[in-house]
Amino acid sequence: NIFYFVNQSKTFDEAQQFCRENYTDLATLSGQEDVEKLFGLDNFTYTTSAWIGLKKSGSKRWRWALADPEFYKEVETEYRNWAPNEEVVFLDYEDCVMMDSSGQFFSTYCFTIRSFICYDDILSEEVAILILFNLLGQGDNNQKYVLVNEANYCRQHHTELVSMRNEDENLQIQQLIPAGHYVYIGLFKDNYVWSDKSTSSFRNWGSYQPDGSGECVTQLLRDDRLWDDLT
Repeated sequence: NIFYFVNQSKTFDEAQQFCRENYTDLATLSGQEDVEKLFGLDNFTYTTSAWIGLKKSGSKRWRWALADPEFYKEVETEYRNWAPNEEVVFLDYEDCVMMDSSGQFFSTYCFTIRSFICYDDILSEEVAILILFNLLGQGDNNQKYVLVNEANYCRQHHTELVSMRNEDENLQIQQLIPAGHYVYIGLFKDNYVWSDKSTSSFRNWGSYQPDGSGECVTQLLRDDRLWDDLT
């Protein structure tokens, strides 16, 4: 992807129209590499934030966190292994997924402290990581956004929260989970869509985000390089 920084103050809709008239569309980010490209643009850090092409629209749907389209063959992004009756009782605010040692999926709140599994494409294997309280800080506010911290941890130290494409990979990952335990995996639910209709599932939220303060998304221009939702 080629990105251009437009140093003009506009609403999201105005920015979208400007980009469509002068370029292709507001930026779609498909991974951490694209975020790094943004920060290499001339004058990019002369303001506090900039619109990207992500906005709330429609109903929530399940997505795998690993956004690389080359990772998946046809229909592999749709792999699920829900526990019996789990798929028919989804609650709107259960936006994350945990997996047990038998390989079954359970929708869950995103604020429970639990272990999680990262995928590392350099090591070509899944790496089990035990989440520590001091990774997230203390207090209920930090605990509410545990999955954001896990995703960022996996990106910083490995590649991403683990995604599964088929039953064989599910069986491999089961071996990492102790009996009686549940761990977060990289399946999540949201209703954000890209302006150019891209199917990228990459999300790069900051702590406490999205907090419902708006339907559109900005790239924060600070050292952590994360996202915020705004009106």
